[in-house]
Amino acid sequence: MAFLSIVFASGIQYLRHVGVSYRRWLALLLTIMIVPVFPLYSICMVKDTIYGAFCLIFVLMMNEVARTGGVILRKWWFAIMMFVVGSLMMLTKVYGIYLLSAIGVVYLIMYCKAWKEILISIFLPVILFHFVYLQIFLPAMNVAPGGVQEGLSVPLQQTARYLTEYPDDITEEEKEILNQIIPYKYWTKTYEAKLSDPLKKHYNQEATTEDLKAYLKVWWKMFQRHPEVYFEATFANTYEYYDVDKISSLVYYQWNQYLQNHPKKYKDYEYLMIYNDEETLEDRYIVNQLVLAYEKMPILSVFATIGLIPWLLIFMLLLNRMRGRGEFNIALLLPVITFFICLTSPDNGNYRYIIPSMYAMPYLFTLTLLPKREK
Repeated sequence: MAFLSIVFASGIQYLRHVGVSYRRWLALLLTIMIVPVFPLYSICMVKDTIYGAFCLIFVLMMNEVARTGGVILRKWWFAIMMFVVGSLMMLTKVYGIYLLSAIGVVYLIMYCKAWKEILISIFLPVILFHFVYLQIFLPAMNVAPGGVQEGLSVPLQQTARYLTEYPDDITEEEKEILNQIIPYKYWTKTYEAKLSDPLKKHYNQEATTEDLKAYLKVWWKMFQRHPEVYFEATFANTYEYYDVDKISSLVYYQWNQYLQNHPKKYKDYEYLMIYNDEETLEDRYIVNQLVLAYEKMPILSVFATIGLIPWLLIFMLLLNRMRGRGEFNIALLLPVITFFICLTSPDNGNYRYIIPSMYAMPYLFTLTLLPKREK
């Protein structure tokens, strides 16, 4: 909570530094105070909260790069700061490596004169994270790598929906290939249109690269037979990320008691067990109801939706372009890439996946309203 407060406040101070008017930064402050997602996730103990804070710092640094025409990249203290923040992004959430790599490529094209600083501040942390942290440090600490299925939410959901709608339109050979990836009965038994985790947990961890290649060939053949099913599956698993009429659940008012509910299995982890305090149950319920009431208020409810974000991004991209501030669109890269990553995520409309964009959006929107200034 203290860390997020410092980051949010420092961001507002930066806006004052670049010329945002008193009324606008006060409106930004009130937004962060009142819109429930900001205070509620500041007390939610998930990695996405801290990751989102690091992303907000990085986004504001990217705005400074655009504001100075890349000149600030030549300053050693700024390069070191980008190196540190970028490293913390990846250490907090692994797909930060894809964000930094994409941003680094764009920067090399846009600000080629500062190529040495870009290599040090963006590509060096990517290299160290991939080759030293993932390939050397984690194996040395006996940390198991994530399964290949983590990146297969989209094709697995498409295949499962195909088998649900056309169970007879598949050959015995294709069934056998699918069985090597996930036991055949689970393809339809565990399929949920908005969540791929129940299906992915049955992925065969002993499946070989050849098995995966064979599956992808079957996946392509099935697409050619019924392409509409694949679009339906993708839409069903992503629509909350761009639907402004769908209120996504953002309230956590109880501790997750998974450990407590399995005392024998997790008896060695009693020090991690935090119990819900019955004395504050009524207070938590009242807060929960207030948030739910906010989510149903006309006009205000739209600010409680994940689906607002991509439309705001499109608005900002076009507004910058129309006002001759196209270079500032580079600062929007992080939330844009985050949105497309969410479209491949296992859970439809999960607030914590979009937290980096949610944190950055009020700041970026306020910065977009600034007039064009001479360098």
